[in-house]
Amino acid sequence: MPIVAIARNARRWLRFCHRWTGLLTAPLFVLWLLSGLVMMYVPFPDLPERQRMSWLDPIAWDQVRLSPRDALAAAGWVLPPRDLRLEMERGQPVYRVVDWSGRRQRISAVDGTSPGPLGGVEALEIARRLPGGDHARMMAALEWDQWTVSGRYHAYRPLYRLALDDRAGTEIYLSAATGEVVLSTTLWQRGWNWLGAVPHWIYLSALRSLPESWRQAVLWLSGAGIVAAASGLAMGVLRLGPLHRRQDAGGGGKNRPAREARADRFRSARAGFSPYRGWMLWHHWAGLGGGLFLLTWVASGWLSVNPNGWFDRGGLSRDQQIRYAAMDPAGPVLPSAAALPAGPGGAGAVEARFIFVGGREVILLSDRSGDRTVIDGVSGMPAVWDDAVLFRAAAALYPDARLVRGARLTEEDAYWYSHHRHRPLPVLRAEFDDENRTWVHIDPGTGELLGRLDRSDRQYRWLFHAAHSLDFGPLLRHRPAWDLVVWILSAAGLAVSISGLIVGWRRLARMGRP
Repeated sequence: MPIVAIARNARRWLRFCHRWTGLLTAPLFVLWLLSGLVMMYVPFPDLPERQRMSWLDPIAWDQVRLSPRDALAAAGWVLPPRDLRLEMERGQPVYRVVDWSGRRQRISAVDGTSPGPLGGVEALEIARRLPGGDHARMMAALEWDQWTVSGRYHAYRPLYRLALDDRAGTEIYLSAATGEVVLSTTLWQRGWNWLGAVPHWIYLSALRSLPESWRQAVLWLSGAGIVAAASGLAMGVLRLGPLHRRQDAGGGGKNRPAREARADRFRSARAGFSPYRGWMLWHHWAGLGGGLFLLTWVASGWLSVNPNGWFDRGGLSRDQQIRYAAMDPAGPVLPSAAALPAGPGGAGAVEARFIFVGGREVILLSDRSGDRTVIDGVSGMPAVWDDAVLFRAAAALYPDARLVRGARLTEEDAYWYSHHRHRPLPVLRAEFDDENRTWVHIDPGTGELLGRLDRSDRQYRWLFHAAHSLDFGPLLRHRPAWDLVVWILSAAGLAVSISGLIVGWRRLARMGRP
C-alpha cells in the first residue's frame, strides 16, 4: 500500500539522518554539555563594575578647573553626549565622553585639552597605581586576543596587556585610546574558560574575529544537532516494543528477507519494550529519557545567534533617550554642573556621572565600594526621585503610545531577575501599549534607564534563557535546586551522547573492515 511504503521510506530517512548527523554531533554534544557545566560556576572573563570602581582614585575636586559644559565646549562639543563621567587618570581629573556613535574621548578637567593615545610607559604607570599593581609589567600591545575579540572592545582598541604579578596571576587590559582598564582576568579564570566558554561558544579567537563566519558556524553545527536530536527522538519512540512489533507485522515483497533477518536479530528482545542489546539498548533508553531535553537545549542554542533576525535585540534609540532626558536634540544643551560636589559632598567619590532626567540635571557619585549618591547638578544638594516624576519622563519615550501601567517591583519576577547578570531592586517598570507592547525599566534611586523589553524580548527569554539555562524563578530562588536539576539533565544528555558516540564509532569501524 502507498501509505505503508511512505511510512517505510520515512523511517529509512529518519534512520539515515540520525546515523550520520549523530556521528558528526555526538562529540559536539559531549563537549557542549561538559563545558556548560563548567560555565555554571566560571563565567567568561569580564571586569565587574565593583572591581572597576575599587581601582579608581578618589576625585581631586580642588584640581577640577572646568565644569562639564566648559570642558565639552573647549573640545568642540555642541550636542549632548551619550555618556559623560569624571574620573582620575594618573593623578589628573579627566572627563570621559561617549558620543552617540560609540566614539570615546577624554578631556582634561584642568585645561580642556584632549590627551592623545597612551604610550607603553604611561600604561605601565596607570597599572602600577592599581591596588596590588606595584610590580606590574608590560606583556603585549595588541588589537585583540582570545579574551578581547568581542566587538564590545572595538571603541577601546588598541589595547595593552599587563601582568600584575600577584598570586592570582591577574592580567589586565588597558585601552590605549581612553586610558581605562577594560578587562581583568586571573589564571584560574583563563584556565577554566578553555574548558568552559571557549568550547561551548566555539569561541576560538581566529574564528570569532570574523563575526559572520563564527555566526554561521554556530548556526550550522547546532542545526545539525537539532536534526540528530529530533530524528533520534522520533526513532526511539518508533522502536518501542508495541510500535516496533506493529511495524514488522505485515508486508511482503523483495524486502521480506531483510525484515526477517532483522526480526531474528531482535527476537531476544521481543517481549520487552526495546529491540536492542548492548550499547544500542543504553542509547535507546537514554534517548527516551534525555532526548527531549537535548532537543530543546540545542534548539535554544541555535536561537542564541538570532537566525534570520527573528528577534529584535535593539535597545532604546538616541532620540528616545534624549526625549527621556528632556533635552533639545538640536542643542546646545550640555551639563553645566554649576555646583560640583567638592568638599564633604564629594569626599570619597571615585566617579561622577552627569545625566539629565526629565530636564533635571543630576550627578551620580560612586565610591570605591560601588555605592551611589545622587546630587542635584545645580544646587549640589542630595536629590531624591519621586516615582511619578520618573514615570512622566518615561512617557516621553513613546509619544505615540500610552503608558498603560507603571509599577514598582520590589521582588524578582520572570522577566527581571539576577542570575548571570545582576538586576538591581527595587526597579520601576513602565508598560506601553505600542505595537510591540514595550516595557522599560528605570532605577528609582538614580533615574537611569536600565533597558527595555518588548514582545520579542519576552519571547526570547522563554525560547532561549528558559530552555537553555533553565532560568526558572523557583529553581533560581532555591539554589542548589537549580544546580541539581541542571546536573541531572546534563547527565541524561551525556548518557545519550556518549552511548551514541560509542555506537557510531563501532559502526564506522565495521564499515572500514573488508
